[in-house]
Amino acid sequence: MKKVISMIFLISIIMISGVSSDVGTTSKINKRKILYFQSYNNVFNGLSSKQKGELSKVLGNEFEVRSISIPSDRITDINSEEKIYNTLRMYTIDYNKYDSIVVNGDRALEFILKFKEDTFKDIPIVFFGIRDKNLENKALKYNLVSGIRSSDLLKPNIDLVIENHKNVKNIHIISNSKKDLNDENIIDIKNKYMNMGVNINIIETSTMSLKDFSNIVSSFNENDAIIKVAPGDFNDSFLNISDFTALLNSLCKDIPVYSVTGFGIENGAVGGKVMSDYMNIQASTKIVDYIVENKPNKSIDVNQSQISVHVFEINALKKFNINKSQLPKGSYILNSFKDIMFRHEGIMNKVILIGICIFILILFMICYIIHKQKYENALKNVLKESKNLNKFKSHLISNVSHELRTPLNVIISSVQLLRYKSKNSKELTESTFDIIDNNCNRLLRITNNLIDIDKYEYGELNLKLENINIVNLIENLVISTSPLASSKNLHLVFDTNDEVINMAVDIDKIERVVLNLISNAIKFSKSNEDININLIKDKNRLKIIVADKGIGISEKNLSKIFKRFSQIDTSLTRKNEGSGIGLAIVDSFVKSHNGTITVKSKLNEGTEFIVDLPIFTLDKNIKEYGNSNSLYNANLELSDIYL
Repeated sequence: MKKVISMIFLISIIMISGVSSDVGTTSKINKRKILYFQSYNNVFNGLSSKQKGELSKVLGNEFEVRSISIPSDRITDINSEEKIYNTLRMYTIDYNKYDSIVVNGDRALEFILKFKEDTFKDIPIVFFGIRDKNLENKALKYNLVSGIRSSDLLKPNIDLVIENHKNVKNIHIISNSKKDLNDENIIDIKNKYMNMGVNINIIETSTMSLKDFSNIVSSFNENDAIIKVAPGDFNDSFLNISDFTALLNSLCKDIPVYSVTGFGIENGAVGGKVMSDYMNIQASTKIVDYIVENKPNKSIDVNQSQISVHVFEINALKKFNINKSQLPKGSYILNSFKDIMFRHEGIMNKVILIGICIFILILFMICYIIHKQKYENALKNVLKESKNLNKFKSHLISNVSHELRTPLNVIISSVQLLRYKSKNSKELTESTFDIIDNNCNRLLRITNNLIDIDKYEYGELNLKLENINIVNLIENLVISTSPLASSKNLHLVFDTNDEVINMAVDIDKIERVVLNLISNAIKFSKSNEDININLIKDKNRLKIIVADKGIGISEKNLSKIFKRFSQIDTSLTRKNEGSGIGLAIVDSFVKSHNGTITVKSKLNEGTEFIVDLPIFTLDKNIKEYGNSNSLYNANLELSDIYL
């Protein structure tokens, strides 16, 4: 049996080493740094946080991208232009932080070319999204300037419509204006397809109101089809591409909608031969990588049609009875099994890892049961010694016993229910598993808190400091706990005076500090009230403030809320669960970061906790914080709140 246990340990070590090796390999990648310089209009102003996250996923770990924007109109005051120039120069020349510049849009390319010979002579530049063909030709004459030329995606999509929908007689091309069609010869296109019995109609959304557009589209019938180019800008309103696609789907549910851009296809479009900024950026970074590595003597000239792809949505294909065999070779199907597996690869890896851990745990449990008899005498001695504990420890046992009894009873009841249902039916309710999982989380939370509070008391609580943007960390925690707050008719409101606050913290412990404070606010707040979570940066200090308008704390009890196993309501019929060590844990974690925590409260008016931490960073990279674990940690730390 000892050999079996040794083998289990060996397997565990090999698995952990393998995972660590993968992580280590990823972290050692020497990232290529790209400066993304783009034009924007009054509607689109740079990449959103969500788009930056999606772009990072597309590019992987090999590239780091920073976005800088310039207005697309030519009316830019001298001060603004000088500020943009200085920013570009700072990142590329003065500090040599970025390897190259990727340019999107005519105005941005004109700006770069203006200073190309004087300032950016030795910086590789790759452009895309240029409407002016002459500007493309001019740019490619410069040294170290390469580009992705805009190309015709309209004709391939018209052909797709005709091939997949034999009944279609009218194809409506919807765009903001004819300028968005890349100077296509519309008359030639109309004549070509008119000879094939198909009428091509151009709808310019910028010349009409949203209501007029809706009336026109609502009149379409089964003989009509739609191709989106760059719509959504009406003379009285604006819709982004996803909302615009959803609008089309609601107005004409039986009309096939195709697109030349990858955005919004999942909102009801069939698909099409598409191109998006993500694809352009991804292709541009590959060109940059090639230029930096190989230093070619001439510019690289790529046509957009070479990198565009066919993308379709599986539910729309089923709706219009389009067989996958009809689609062009290499088409990508959104929401297919392959797509879901790709988009949730991280989750699937975690599920596999959890399964392996459960398997190892079962093996350990089997070993424990086999050798249980050996430890019965030792267990009896422990029970005898426990009778000699002092009053303080007796109080601990009373508190923890009360806290453990509730989830244990729920788990036992759920197991009995499962056992009964397994005899009478093959169907087991998901809610029963949720009850077991939630109460197991409560037990795990109590165990973690007891271990950490003892480590702090004996000076064994070690911090694993990492540089991180704490704004992203706390914002993710607020998002993860919002559904629970909403179920209690409460609203979490997050605000910060600085979007980027990089500092060294132990991520796990700061997560638990914030989640404990939010948990208390939810438990003791009145219905239909706001819970405010604010970050205030003041020089080299950061304040994390969690404030509610709940039942409050009396002045005589304020002095003892941070003591171990202290509860204001100690009755067995108290309304809220808790072991009385949550705030003690918060206090110990904050102090271990050389910070302080204070509280302000008035009965029936609310409570405000203020965590004050020093801001400093370590001599290493800023860690990118994702929200992959924030929902799990939130469920764990807030497991003592019942819905």
